[in-house]
Amino acid sequence: MSLLDFWSRRARRLIPASAMVLMATAFAAFILLPVHWRLSTLTDVIWSSFFAANWHFALTQADYFADTEHVSPLLHFWSLGVEEQFYFVWPLLVAAAGVVAVRLRPRNPVSLRTYVGLASGLVCVVSFSYSVWILQTNQPLAYYGTPSRVWQLSLGALLAAGTPWLTSRVGRFSNLLAAIGFLGFLGSVIVLSGKESGNYPGMAAVIPTLAAAALILAGLDNSRRTFLSPVLEHRVAQWFGDTSYSLYLWHFPILIIGGYYFAPAGWIVTSGLVVVSILLAGITYRYVETPARTSDVLKSKPWYSLGMGLTLIALSAVTALAFTNITKQSVGTFINDVGQSVVVTPDPLKAKEEQAENQIISGCAFGFENGQLQDCSFGAEKSSSKVVLLGDSLARNVLNPLSDAASAEGWEFHAWVKSSCTPANVTLYERIRKIEYTQCDEFREESINRTIAEKPDLVVLVAGVDPAMQVYDRESGTLLSVRDSAPVVLDGWRTTIDRFTRHSIRVVVVPGWARAPHDPVTCLLEIRDARKCAFTFNSEFAESAPARVAADENTQAGVLTLDHHICTAGTCDVVKGSTLVYYDAVHVSRLFAQRFVSDFQEMLSSTK
Repeated sequence: MSLLDFWSRRARRLIPASAMVLMATAFAAFILLPVHWRLSTLTDVIWSSFFAANWHFALTQADYFADTEHVSPLLHFWSLGVEEQFYFVWPLLVAAAGVVAVRLRPRNPVSLRTYVGLASGLVCVVSFSYSVWILQTNQPLAYYGTPSRVWQLSLGALLAAGTPWLTSRVGRFSNLLAAIGFLGFLGSVIVLSGKESGNYPGMAAVIPTLAAAALILAGLDNSRRTFLSPVLEHRVAQWFGDTSYSLYLWHFPILIIGGYYFAPAGWIVTSGLVVVSILLAGITYRYVETPARTSDVLKSKPWYSLGMGLTLIALSAVTALAFTNITKQSVGTFINDVGQSVVVTPDPLKAKEEQAENQIISGCAFGFENGQLQDCSFGAEKSSSKVVLLGDSLARNVLNPLSDAASAEGWEFHAWVKSSCTPANVTLYERIRKIEYTQCDEFREESINRTIAEKPDLVVLVAGVDPAMQVYDRESGTLLSVRDSAPVVLDGWRTTIDRFTRHSIRVVVVPGWARAPHDPVTCLLEIRDARKCAFTFNSEFAESAPARVAADENTQAGVLTLDHHICTAGTCDVVKGSTLVYYDAVHVSRLFAQRFVSDFQEMLSSTK
């Protein structure tokens, strides 16, 4: 058994075709996609080149500040990443099992297959248990992460290790196993729709995985035919089997980029794109896959194949980096809100990344995970007047301007904020990670208790208005619809505000600000005219915000609106002068947020 031989075969089998598709995708993205989508796709090319796309997607899709407006044309490369990480590590585990078998053979004559089977079974159990557990706290990590997926591959390894023993025992059940596998797959397609994606993988992955195992078992005994044999033996089916890897690589970039370019893509366009994918798969299989896999030169020495693979990996990554640099150098100037050509600050290409870098403040500003609350004191020290800021990521958006206002007015200032965590006393469904957001409940309770203990003169509650917010019925544990969630959210705001006012603490609510119906930065980068990216202010929506309604009902609470900085005469701008207003559809840039300082100063001075 040679590890280098094994890895060199994997390199010849996988890398030439994947590198070709990655470089083609990079070129297509550079030519056809909008700037933001282009840049994210080029980043995906780099991660996919190194077979690490699954970790990249696990991190970005669990990231509150990730660009989730566009689907990556390379999203399907996550599974290739899991597979290749498995094939890199698994031979080492097999080798370790071989060492154990050799050392124990004099005392315990057990075959290598047995040790490999035991190792496979152990990995399968541990990985599956982890998958079920991590699904409850981080669905993207459960879906894309290698540790939570390797149980499915190790189940296949377990079957491979037991092939001689299994073949003689399951052959007579081949038809039954084929039927179970087929029906299992069919049922999975019907049941595992997009609406249930938040519960996958975990227990929901058991049926399709066992269905695959049943089909493998059904085909172990070549002397026995099943009802699927005539279909699988047909030349067309076998051609698709031969080209399946190339088809897998091509289909998603073609459908996603082609679907965007030819939008709206009806069934005729989509069918045409499928045909293009099949044609490219056939060409790639014949002229790229097969020559590389069967090359006598590459097969002569393992290092030739490995060297070829590393070269193509580097070439794919360098291609993406080159297109990225060209894109970033071509930004230039934009037309602002009054028709002037200006250099926008901060740079629209970098605004989101710069904002995200400073979102987390240890013990004060949290992402999705909780931590120990710290003192988090800003503004003036040892002042007789004290203000506390609580809220979600919009509260983090105003932390700096409120801190500056507190310093100017001589107020002591504390802040505890958390991404996607409304101050309203509700249990949220967190859409990004597709979980019940219990971390928010814990954080809210701790931060409110900490605030009451501080005995501030004023509490500022900030939270965006999410038209798609869903919460749980705490009595039944049922996830409510958006419509049924609305009154629960309003009651939650009433409860939170009342907790402070009962302790004679005045409350000011900032119910967010105008929410863009599109990504302003993407629009700006493509159209380059801020006037064409402006949108209409929805005053009715703003006035009906639950936080605002609840505050208006309480005589010890007030409302501070900041929309006037963004919207004039019913029109909301994405650039003011030379300043970028938004870095996504909800959050404003740090530079623009400084315009809120005067509002907060007036709020504090009127509270004294």
